[in-house]
Amino acid sequence: MSRHFLILLAGVACLASGGIFVKLSELGPIMTAFYRILIAMPLALLWARFSESPSPRAGAWNFPSGDAPLFALSGVFLALDLILWHISFHHTTVANANLLANLVPFVVVPLSWLLYREPISPMFFAGLVTAVFGVALLMSGKIDPSPEHFRGDFLAIATALFYGLYLLTVNKLRARYNAGDILFWGGFSSLAVLLAAAVFSENAFFPQTAFAVLVLGCLALFSQIGGQGLIAVSFGRLPVSFASVAVLMQPVIAAFYAYLIFSETLSALEAAGAGVVLAGIYICKKGSAGKKDAIEETIKTKLRLICRDAGLGSCRRALKSAEHSALSGVLAEDLHASVAKNPAAMSISTMAESAGFYAVCAYRLAAAIVAKGGDKNRSAAFRIQQKTLALFGIDIDPRARIGKRFVMDHAHGIVIGETCHIGDDLYLLGGVVLGERGIAGNPNGKRHPTVGDRAEIGMNARILGPVTIGNDVFISPHAIVTENVPDNSRVIIVNQSQVLKPAKG
Repeated sequence: MSRHFLILLAGVACLASGGIFVKLSELGPIMTAFYRILIAMPLALLWARFSESPSPRAGAWNFPSGDAPLFALSGVFLALDLILWHISFHHTTVANANLLANLVPFVVVPLSWLLYREPISPMFFAGLVTAVFGVALLMSGKIDPSPEHFRGDFLAIATALFYGLYLLTVNKLRARYNAGDILFWGGFSSLAVLLAAAVFSENAFFPQTAFAVLVLGCLALFSQIGGQGLIAVSFGRLPVSFASVAVLMQPVIAAFYAYLIFSETLSALEAAGAGVVLAGIYICKKGSAGKKDAIEETIKTKLRLICRDAGLGSCRRALKSAEHSALSGVLAEDLHASVAKNPAAMSISTMAESAGFYAVCAYRLAAAIVAKGGDKNRSAAFRIQQKTLALFGIDIDPRARIGKRFVMDHAHGIVIGETCHIGDDLYLLGGVVLGERGIAGNPNGKRHPTVGDRAEIGMNARILGPVTIGNDVFISPHAIVTENVPDNSRVIIVNQSQVLKPAKG
Protein backbone atom coordinates (compact mmCIF):
# COMPACT_ATOMS: atom_id res chain seq x y z
CA MET A 1 0.00 0.00 0.00
CA SER A 2 1.62 3.29 -1.11
CA ARG A 3 2.46 6.07 1.32
CA HIS A 4 0.29 8.56 -0.55
CA PHE A 5 -2.69 6.20 -0.45
CA LEU A 6 -2.30 6.01 3.34
CA ILE A 7 -2.11 9.82 3.45
CA LEU A 8 -5.33 9.97 1.44
CA LEU A 9 -7.09 7.56 3.82
CA ALA A 10 -5.87 9.57 6.82
CA GLY A 11 -7.28 12.71 5.21
CA VAL A 12 -10.66 11.05 4.61
CA ALA A 13 -10.70 9.80 8.21
CA CYS A 14 -10.08 13.36 9.47
CA LEU A 15 -12.70 14.75 7.10
CA ALA A 16 -15.27 12.26 8.40
CA SER A 17 -14.94 13.74 11.90
CA GLY A 18 -16.38 17.04 10.67
CA GLY A 19 -19.99 16.02 11.19
CA ILE A 20 -19.33 15.32 14.88
CA PHE A 21 -17.91 18.80 15.54
CA VAL A 22 -20.65 20.49 13.50
CA LYS A 23 -23.19 18.62 15.61
CA LEU A 24 -21.47 19.80 18.83
CA SER A 25 -21.05 23.40 17.67
CA GLU A 26 -23.11 26.08 19.44
CA LEU A 27 -23.15 28.26 16.28
CA GLY A 28 -25.14 27.82 13.11
CA PRO A 29 -23.69 25.57 10.41
CA ILE A 30 -22.48 28.39 8.13
CA MET A 31 -20.71 30.35 10.88
CA THR A 32 -19.28 27.05 12.09
CA ALA A 33 -17.83 26.55 8.61
CA PHE A 34 -16.56 30.17 8.66
CA TYR A 35 -14.58 29.57 11.85
CA ARG A 36 -13.36 26.24 10.52
CA ILE A 37 -11.63 28.12 7.68
CA LEU A 38 -10.57 31.13 9.78
CA ILE A 39 -8.89 29.15 12.58
CA ALA A 40 -7.20 26.84 10.07
CA MET A 41 -5.57 29.66 8.07
CA PRO A 42 -2.68 30.45 10.50
CA LEU A 43 -1.93 26.71 10.68
CA ALA A 44 -2.04 26.52 6.89
CA LEU A 45 0.37 29.47 6.70
CA LEU A 46 2.87 27.65 8.91
CA TRP A 47 2.43 24.52 6.80
CA ALA A 48 3.07 26.51 3.64
CA ARG A 49 6.09 28.27 5.15
CA PHE A 50 7.88 25.10 6.24
CA SER A 51 6.95 22.80 3.35
CA GLU A 52 8.63 22.67 -0.03
CA SER A 53 6.50 23.73 -2.99
CA PRO A 54 6.71 21.94 -6.37
CA SER A 55 7.66 25.29 -7.87
CA PRO A 56 10.72 26.82 -6.14
CA ARG A 57 9.39 30.39 -6.48
CA ALA A 58 5.96 29.55 -5.05
CA GLY A 59 5.30 29.85 -1.35
CA ALA A 60 3.40 31.43 1.49
CA TRP A 61 5.39 34.67 1.45
CA ASN A 62 5.03 35.19 -2.31
CA PHE A 63 1.53 36.25 -3.33
CA PRO A 64 0.60 33.98 -6.27
CA SER A 65 -0.74 36.78 -8.47
CA GLY A 66 -0.70 34.67 -11.63
CA ASP A 67 -2.77 31.92 -9.98
CA ALA A 68 -4.92 34.19 -7.80
CA PRO A 69 -8.11 33.42 -9.80
CA LEU A 70 -7.52 29.70 -9.36
CA PHE A 71 -7.00 30.08 -5.61
CA ALA A 72 -10.14 32.21 -5.41
CA LEU A 73 -12.15 29.59 -7.28
CA SER A 74 -10.94 26.82 -4.97
CA GLY A 75 -12.12 28.79 -1.95
CA VAL A 76 -15.47 29.66 -3.51
CA PHE A 77 -16.12 26.04 -4.52
CA LEU A 78 -15.32 24.78 -1.01
CA ALA A 79 -17.52 27.44 0.61
CA LEU A 80 -20.47 26.62 -1.67
CA ASP A 81 -19.96 22.92 -0.94
CA LEU A 82 -20.17 23.55 2.81
CA ILE A 83 -23.14 25.95 2.57
CA LEU A 84 -25.29 23.77 0.30
CA TRP A 85 -24.53 20.59 2.21
CA HIS A 86 -25.66 22.12 5.50
CA ILE A 87 -28.77 23.74 3.99
CA SER A 88 -29.76 20.44 2.35
CA PHE A 89 -30.19 18.90 5.81
CA HIS A 90 -33.18 21.22 6.37
CA HIS A 91 -34.97 20.09 3.20
CA THR A 92 -34.24 16.35 3.02
CA THR A 93 -33.15 13.51 5.25
CA VAL A 94 -29.57 13.26 6.53
CA ALA A 95 -29.24 9.94 4.68
CA ASN A 96 -30.39 11.44 1.38
CA ALA A 97 -28.00 14.38 1.80
CA ASN A 98 -25.04 12.14 2.61
CA LEU A 99 -25.75 9.74 -0.25
CA LEU A 100 -26.21 12.41 -2.94
CA ALA A 101 -23.33 14.56 -1.69
CA ASN A 102 -21.06 11.53 -2.13
CA LEU A 103 -21.70 11.39 -5.88
CA VAL A 104 -18.51 13.45 -6.27
CA PRO A 105 -16.77 10.81 -8.44
CA PHE A 106 -19.43 11.23 -11.14
CA VAL A 107 -18.32 14.86 -11.38
CA VAL A 108 -14.57 14.35 -11.01
CA VAL A 109 -14.00 11.24 -13.12
CA PRO A 110 -15.39 12.53 -16.46
CA LEU A 111 -13.91 16.01 -15.95
CA SER A 112 -10.48 14.63 -15.01
CA TRP A 113 -10.52 12.63 -18.22
CA LEU A 114 -11.64 15.67 -20.21
CA LEU A 115 -9.26 18.21 -18.61
CA TYR A 116 -6.24 16.12 -17.61
CA ARG A 117 -6.65 13.07 -19.86
CA GLU A 118 -6.45 10.75 -16.85
CA PRO A 119 -7.13 7.24 -18.17
CA ILE A 120 -10.30 5.53 -16.91
CA SER A 121 -10.03 1.75 -17.15
CA PRO A 122 -13.05 -0.61 -17.14
CA MET A 123 -11.84 -2.01 -13.80
CA PHE A 124 -11.73 1.49 -12.32
CA PHE A 125 -15.28 2.21 -13.51
CA ALA A 126 -16.51 -1.12 -12.09
CA GLY A 127 -14.93 -0.22 -8.74
CA LEU A 128 -16.59 3.20 -8.81
CA VAL A 129 -20.05 1.72 -9.39
CA THR A 130 -19.42 -0.88 -6.66
CA ALA A 131 -18.36 1.77 -4.13
CA VAL A 132 -21.38 3.99 -4.84
CA PHE A 133 -23.66 0.95 -4.54
CA GLY A 134 -22.03 0.23 -1.17
CA VAL A 135 -22.78 3.77 0.03
CA ALA A 136 -26.42 3.29 -1.02
CA LEU A 137 -26.57 0.02 0.97
CA LEU A 138 -24.97 1.70 3.97
CA MET A 139 -27.75 4.30 4.02
CA SER A 140 -30.55 2.17 2.59
CA GLY A 141 -32.54 2.00 5.80
CA LYS A 142 -32.63 5.78 6.10
CA ILE A 143 -33.13 6.94 2.51
CA ASP A 144 -36.51 8.53 1.77
CA PRO A 145 -37.14 9.40 -1.91
CA SER A 146 -40.32 11.38 -1.17
CA PRO A 147 -41.23 14.30 -3.49
CA GLU A 148 -41.13 16.78 -0.58
CA HIS A 149 -37.41 16.07 -0.28
CA PHE A 150 -36.59 16.90 -3.92
CA ARG A 151 -35.38 20.42 -3.12
CA GLY A 152 -32.97 19.15 -0.48
CA ASP A 153 -31.90 16.31 -2.76
CA PHE A 154 -31.10 18.83 -5.49
CA LEU A 155 -28.99 20.88 -3.05
CA ALA A 156 -27.09 17.74 -2.04
CA ILE A 157 -26.36 16.98 -5.71
CA ALA A 158 -25.14 20.58 -6.11
CA THR A 159 -22.89 19.92 -3.11
CA ALA A 160 -21.29 17.01 -4.97
CA LEU A 161 -20.80 19.24 -8.03
CA PHE A 162 -19.02 22.01 -6.11
CA TYR A 163 -16.86 19.62 -4.09
CA GLY A 164 -15.87 17.87 -7.30
CA LEU A 165 -14.90 21.22 -8.83
CA TYR A 166 -12.95 22.02 -5.66
CA LEU A 167 -10.95 18.78 -5.94
CA LEU A 168 -10.18 19.43 -9.61
CA THR A 169 -9.01 22.97 -8.81
CA VAL A 170 -6.81 21.74 -5.97
CA ASN A 171 -5.35 19.11 -8.27
CA LYS A 172 -4.37 21.84 -10.74
CA LEU A 173 -2.82 24.01 -8.01
CA ARG A 174 -0.84 21.08 -6.57
CA ALA A 175 1.41 21.16 -9.65
CA ARG A 176 2.83 24.48 -8.38
CA TYR A 177 2.00 24.78 -4.68
CA ASN A 178 2.03 22.72 -1.51
CA ALA A 179 -1.12 21.87 0.42
CA GLY A 180 -0.56 24.66 2.96
CA ASP A 181 -0.42 27.28 0.18
CA ILE A 182 -3.73 26.03 -1.20
CA LEU A 183 -5.53 26.07 2.16
CA PHE A 184 -4.15 29.50 3.08
CA TRP A 185 -4.66 31.45 -0.14
CA GLY A 186 -7.95 29.74 -0.95
CA GLY A 187 -9.23 30.51 2.54
CA PHE A 188 -9.73 34.22 1.82
CA SER A 189 -12.44 33.70 -0.79
CA SER A 190 -14.03 30.96 1.34
CA LEU A 191 -14.31 33.38 4.25
CA ALA A 192 -15.91 36.07 2.07
CA VAL A 193 -18.58 33.72 0.72
CA LEU A 194 -19.32 32.10 4.08
CA LEU A 195 -19.57 35.41 5.93
CA ALA A 196 -21.94 36.84 3.31
CA ALA A 197 -24.14 33.72 3.53
CA ALA A 198 -24.12 33.80 7.34
CA VAL A 199 -25.18 37.47 7.47
CA PHE A 200 -28.30 36.67 5.46
CA SER A 201 -29.24 33.41 7.18
CA GLU A 202 -27.92 33.30 10.77
CA ASN A 203 -28.05 35.50 13.88
CA ALA A 204 -25.17 34.29 16.11
CA PHE A 205 -21.69 35.24 14.91
CA PHE A 206 -19.35 34.66 17.87
CA PRO A 207 -18.74 31.62 20.12
CA GLN A 208 -19.84 32.35 23.70
CA THR A 209 -18.12 29.59 25.71
CA ALA A 210 -14.70 27.98 25.96
CA PHE A 211 -16.28 24.70 24.87
CA ALA A 212 -17.60 26.32 21.69
CA VAL A 213 -14.11 27.65 20.88
CA LEU A 214 -12.62 24.21 21.55
CA VAL A 215 -15.10 22.56 19.18
CA LEU A 216 -14.34 25.07 16.43
CA GLY A 217 -10.61 24.60 16.96
CA CYS A 218 -10.95 20.82 16.68
CA LEU A 219 -13.04 21.22 13.53
CA ALA A 220 -10.36 23.42 11.96
CA LEU A 221 -7.53 21.10 12.98
CA PHE A 222 -9.10 17.78 12.04
CA SER A 223 -11.50 18.55 9.22
CA GLN A 224 -9.72 21.40 7.41
CA ILE A 225 -6.00 20.89 8.08
CA GLY A 226 -6.08 17.14 8.57
CA GLY A 227 -8.91 16.41 6.12
CA GLN A 228 -8.64 18.79 3.16
CA GLY A 229 -4.91 19.27 3.75
CA LEU A 230 -3.91 15.61 3.62
CA ILE A 231 -6.21 14.97 0.65
CA ALA A 232 -4.41 17.80 -1.16
CA VAL A 233 -1.04 16.25 -0.25
CA SER A 234 -2.06 12.94 -1.83
CA PHE A 235 -2.71 14.71 -5.13
CA GLY A 236 1.06 14.89 -5.54
CA ARG A 237 1.10 11.21 -6.53
CA LEU A 238 -2.48 9.92 -6.89
CA PRO A 239 -4.89 10.68 -9.73
CA VAL A 240 -7.70 13.04 -8.72
CA SER A 241 -10.26 10.56 -10.09
CA PHE A 242 -9.11 7.86 -7.66
CA ALA A 243 -8.98 10.34 -4.77
CA SER A 244 -12.61 11.27 -5.43
CA VAL A 245 -13.62 7.60 -5.16
CA ALA A 246 -11.61 7.12 -1.97
CA VAL A 247 -13.59 10.01 -0.43
CA LEU A 248 -16.54 7.56 -0.45
CA MET A 249 -14.85 6.06 2.61
CA GLN A 250 -16.12 9.09 4.52
CA PRO A 251 -19.63 7.75 5.37
CA VAL A 252 -18.11 4.39 6.35
CA ILE A 253 -15.69 6.03 8.76
CA ALA A 254 -18.41 8.42 10.00
CA ALA A 255 -20.60 5.41 10.82
CA PHE A 256 -17.70 3.93 12.80
CA TYR A 257 -17.27 7.20 14.71
CA ALA A 258 -21.02 7.29 15.43
CA TYR A 259 -20.80 3.76 16.84
CA LEU A 260 -17.87 4.67 19.13
CA ILE A 261 -19.08 8.10 20.29
CA PHE A 262 -22.89 8.06 20.07
CA SER A 263 -23.44 4.26 20.38
CA GLU A 264 -25.28 4.21 17.04
CA THR A 265 -25.39 0.60 15.87
CA LEU A 266 -25.14 -0.70 12.30
CA SER A 267 -27.60 -3.21 10.89
CA ALA A 268 -26.33 -6.23 8.99
CA LEU A 269 -27.29 -4.53 5.70
CA GLU A 270 -25.41 -1.33 6.63
CA ALA A 271 -22.34 -3.34 7.64
CA ALA A 272 -22.52 -5.15 4.30
CA GLY A 273 -22.72 -1.76 2.56
CA ALA A 274 -19.55 -0.63 4.34
CA GLY A 275 -17.81 -3.80 3.13
CA VAL A 276 -18.97 -3.19 -0.44
CA VAL A 277 -17.59 0.37 -0.31
CA LEU A 278 -14.19 -0.95 0.78
CA ALA A 279 -14.26 -3.57 -1.97
CA GLY A 280 -15.14 -0.94 -4.57
CA ILE A 281 -12.27 1.31 -3.51
CA TYR A 282 -9.89 -1.66 -3.63
CA ILE A 283 -11.03 -2.45 -7.18
CA CYS A 284 -10.56 1.21 -8.17
CA LYS A 285 -7.05 1.19 -6.73
CA LYS A 286 -6.22 -1.91 -8.75
CA GLY A 287 -7.62 -0.32 -11.90
CA SER A 288 -5.95 3.06 -11.40
CA ALA A 289 -2.25 3.61 -11.99
CA GLY A 290 -0.84 6.23 -9.66
CA LYS A 291 0.64 9.39 -11.09
CA LYS A 292 4.10 8.12 -10.24
CA ASP A 293 3.53 4.91 -12.21
CA ALA A 294 2.03 6.82 -15.15
CA ILE A 295 4.94 9.28 -15.21
CA GLU A 296 7.49 6.47 -15.10
CA GLU A 297 5.75 4.79 -18.03
CA THR A 298 5.65 8.09 -19.95
CA ILE A 299 9.38 8.62 -19.38
CA LYS A 300 10.20 5.05 -20.36
CA THR A 301 8.26 5.48 -23.60
CA LYS A 302 10.00 8.79 -24.28
CA LEU A 303 13.46 7.29 -23.78
CA ARG A 304 12.64 4.43 -26.13
CA LEU A 305 11.48 6.94 -28.73
CA ILE A 306 14.74 8.87 -28.41
CA CYS A 307 16.77 5.68 -28.87
CA ARG A 308 14.71 4.80 -31.94
CA ASP A 309 15.01 8.30 -33.41
CA ALA A 310 18.79 8.21 -32.95
CA GLY A 311 18.95 4.83 -34.71
CA LEU A 312 20.48 3.06 -31.72
CA GLY A 313 18.66 -0.20 -32.47
CA SER A 314 18.24 -2.03 -29.17
CA CYS A 315 17.04 0.47 -26.57
CA ARG A 316 17.58 -2.01 -23.76
CA ARG A 317 21.35 -1.71 -23.90
CA ALA A 318 21.27 2.10 -23.97
CA LEU A 319 18.79 2.31 -21.10
CA LYS A 320 20.74 -0.20 -19.06
CA SER A 321 23.90 1.78 -19.67
CA ALA A 322 22.09 4.90 -18.45
CA GLU A 323 20.83 3.23 -15.21
CA HIS A 324 17.19 3.65 -16.16
CA SER A 325 15.62 3.71 -12.69
CA ALA A 326 17.81 6.57 -11.46
CA LEU A 327 17.31 8.44 -14.73
CA SER A 328 13.51 8.17 -14.45
CA GLY A 329 13.55 9.82 -11.02
CA VAL A 330 15.52 12.84 -12.25
CA LEU A 331 13.33 13.18 -15.36
CA ALA A 332 10.17 12.97 -13.25
CA GLU A 333 11.39 16.02 -11.32
CA ASP A 334 12.13 17.79 -14.62
CA LEU A 335 8.61 17.02 -15.85
CA HIS A 336 6.91 18.23 -12.66
CA ALA A 337 8.99 21.42 -12.79
CA SER A 338 7.97 21.98 -16.42
CA VAL A 339 4.29 21.80 -15.49
CA ALA A 340 4.79 23.99 -12.42
CA LYS A 341 6.62 26.77 -14.28
CA ASN A 342 4.65 26.81 -17.50
CA PRO A 343 1.25 28.54 -17.11
CA ALA A 344 0.15 27.13 -20.47
CA ALA A 345 0.71 23.53 -19.33
CA MET A 346 -2.67 21.77 -19.23
CA SER A 347 -1.39 18.53 -17.72
CA ILE A 348 1.65 16.33 -17.23
CA SER A 349 0.73 14.22 -20.26
CA THR A 350 0.58 17.22 -22.61
CA MET A 351 3.81 18.69 -21.21
CA ALA A 352 5.56 15.36 -21.78
CA GLU A 353 4.95 15.76 -25.52
CA SER A 354 6.72 19.13 -25.76
CA ALA A 355 9.97 19.62 -27.67
CA GLY A 356 11.61 21.01 -24.55
CA PHE A 357 10.95 17.91 -22.48
CA TYR A 358 12.05 15.66 -25.35
CA ALA A 359 15.35 17.55 -25.41
CA VAL A 360 15.73 17.30 -21.62
CA CYS A 361 15.17 13.54 -21.82
CA ALA A 362 17.64 13.26 -24.70
CA TYR A 363 20.28 15.23 -22.79
CA ARG A 364 19.81 13.20 -19.58
CA LEU A 365 20.05 9.92 -21.49
CA ALA A 366 23.09 11.00 -23.53
CA ALA A 367 24.86 12.40 -20.45
CA ALA A 368 24.28 9.18 -18.49
CA ILE A 369 25.60 7.11 -21.42
CA VAL A 370 28.70 9.24 -22.05
CA ALA A 371 29.54 9.18 -18.34
CA LYS A 372 30.09 5.42 -18.63
CA GLY A 373 33.08 6.06 -20.89
CA GLY A 374 34.20 4.10 -23.91
CA ASP A 375 34.05 4.90 -27.60
CA LYS A 376 30.75 3.09 -28.21
CA ASN A 377 29.00 4.98 -25.43
CA ARG A 378 30.38 8.33 -26.60
CA SER A 379 29.26 7.56 -30.15
CA ALA A 380 25.72 6.67 -28.97
CA ALA A 381 25.51 9.82 -26.83
CA PHE A 382 26.54 12.13 -29.67
CA ARG A 383 24.09 10.46 -32.04
CA ILE A 384 21.32 11.33 -29.58
CA GLN A 385 22.62 14.92 -29.40
CA GLN A 386 22.73 15.29 -33.18
CA LYS A 387 19.27 13.81 -33.69
CA THR A 388 17.79 16.23 -31.12
CA LEU A 389 19.48 19.10 -32.94
CA ALA A 390 18.06 17.92 -36.27
CA LEU A 391 14.54 17.43 -34.93
CA PHE A 392 14.11 20.52 -32.74
CA GLY A 393 17.10 22.81 -33.24
CA ILE A 394 18.25 22.26 -29.63
CA ASP A 395 21.97 21.55 -29.12
CA ILE A 396 23.07 20.39 -25.66
CA ASP A 397 26.50 18.78 -25.31
CA PRO A 398 26.09 15.56 -23.28
CA ARG A 399 29.28 16.42 -21.35
CA ALA A 400 27.68 19.56 -19.87
CA ARG A 401 26.64 19.23 -16.21
CA ILE A 402 23.05 20.28 -15.51
CA GLY A 403 21.26 20.06 -12.14
CA LYS A 404 17.76 18.94 -11.21
CA ARG A 405 14.42 20.35 -12.39
CA PHE A 406 15.79 21.63 -15.69
CA VAL A 407 13.13 23.39 -17.80
CA MET A 408 13.27 24.63 -21.40
CA ASP A 409 10.20 26.51 -22.63
CA HIS A 410 9.70 27.24 -26.35
CA ALA A 411 13.08 25.60 -26.58
CA HIS A 412 14.08 25.96 -30.25
CA GLY A 413 17.56 27.39 -30.72
CA ILE A 414 18.94 26.68 -27.24
CA VAL A 415 22.69 25.88 -27.18
CA ILE A 416 24.55 24.60 -24.10
CA GLY A 417 28.27 23.97 -24.46
CA GLU A 418 30.51 21.17 -23.26
CA THR A 419 32.02 22.75 -20.12
CA CYS A 420 28.84 24.38 -18.80
CA HIS A 421 28.14 23.76 -15.10
CA ILE A 422 24.50 24.48 -14.24
CA GLY A 423 22.75 24.29 -10.86
CA ASP A 424 19.22 23.22 -9.97
CA ASP A 425 15.97 24.80 -11.17
CA LEU A 426 17.25 26.46 -14.34
CA TYR A 427 14.54 27.94 -16.57
CA LEU A 428 15.45 28.75 -20.19
CA LEU A 429 13.46 30.24 -23.03
CA GLY A 430 14.16 29.67 -26.71
CA GLY A 431 17.30 30.91 -28.42
CA VAL A 432 19.45 31.05 -25.27
CA VAL A 433 23.14 30.35 -25.88
CA LEU A 434 25.51 29.29 -23.09
CA GLY A 435 28.58 29.31 -25.26
CA GLU A 436 32.21 30.24 -25.77
CA ARG A 437 33.38 33.83 -26.01
CA GLY A 438 35.59 33.40 -29.08
CA ILE A 439 34.59 32.23 -32.53
CA ALA A 440 37.47 29.87 -33.25
CA GLY A 441 40.71 28.76 -31.63
CA ASN A 442 39.32 28.78 -28.07
CA PRO A 443 41.66 27.21 -25.51
CA ASN A 444 40.95 23.85 -23.90
CA GLY A 445 39.63 23.74 -20.35
CA LYS A 446 36.71 25.68 -18.86
CA ARG A 447 35.37 27.93 -21.60
CA HIS A 448 31.59 27.95 -21.01
CA PRO A 449 29.45 29.58 -18.28
CA THR A 450 28.74 28.37 -14.76
CA VAL A 451 25.12 29.07 -13.73
CA GLY A 452 23.84 28.88 -10.14
CA ASP A 453 20.53 27.65 -8.76
CA ARG A 454 17.11 29.04 -9.70
CA ALA A 455 18.33 31.14 -12.63
CA GLU A 456 15.87 32.38 -15.27
CA ILE A 457 17.23 33.31 -18.69
CA GLY A 458 15.04 35.06 -21.26
CA MET A 459 14.65 34.39 -24.95
CA ASN A 460 17.72 34.87 -27.19
CA ALA A 461 19.99 35.87 -24.31
CA ARG A 462 23.71 35.08 -24.76
CA ILE A 463 26.01 34.15 -21.89
CA LEU A 464 29.51 33.77 -23.27
CA GLY A 465 32.76 32.53 -21.84
CA PRO A 466 33.76 31.04 -18.46
CA VAL A 467 31.69 33.56 -16.47
CA THR A 468 29.82 32.75 -13.26
CA ILE A 469 26.11 33.53 -12.95
CA GLY A 470 25.00 33.45 -9.31
CA ASN A 471 21.93 32.01 -7.61
CA ASP A 472 18.48 33.55 -8.16
CA VAL A 473 19.57 35.60 -11.17
CA PHE A 474 17.20 36.88 -13.86
CA ILE A 475 18.62 37.68 -17.31
CA SER A 476 16.30 39.53 -19.66
CA PRO A 477 15.65 38.56 -23.30
CA HIS A 478 18.37 39.52 -25.82
CA ALA A 479 20.91 40.35 -23.10
CA ILE A 480 24.59 39.58 -23.80
CA VAL A 481 26.55 38.64 -20.66
CA THR A 482 30.35 38.37 -20.73
CA GLU A 483 31.18 39.04 -17.07
CA ASN A 484 30.25 37.56 -13.70
CA VAL A 485 26.81 38.26 -12.24
CA PRO A 486 26.38 38.11 -8.42
CA ASP A 487 23.56 36.35 -6.56
CA ASN A 488 20.07 37.87 -6.54
CA SER A 489 20.72 40.13 -9.53
CA ARG A 490 18.72 41.17 -12.59
CA VAL A 491 20.39 41.79 -15.93
CA ILE A 492 18.15 44.02 -18.04
CA ILE A 493 18.57 46.02 -21.25
CA VAL A 494 17.92 49.76 -20.85
CA ASN A 495 19.46 51.27 -24.00
CA GLN A 496 16.89 50.14 -26.53
CA SER A 497 13.75 52.07 -27.40
CA GLN A 498 10.66 51.30 -29.42
CA VAL A 499 8.88 54.14 -31.16
CA LEU A 500 5.28 54.12 -32.38
CA LYS A 501 4.76 56.44 -35.36
CA PRO A 502 1.50 57.18 -37.13
CA ALA A 503 1.00 55.67 -40.54
CA LYS A 504 1.45 57.98 -43.53
CA GLY A 505 -1.80 59.19 -44.97
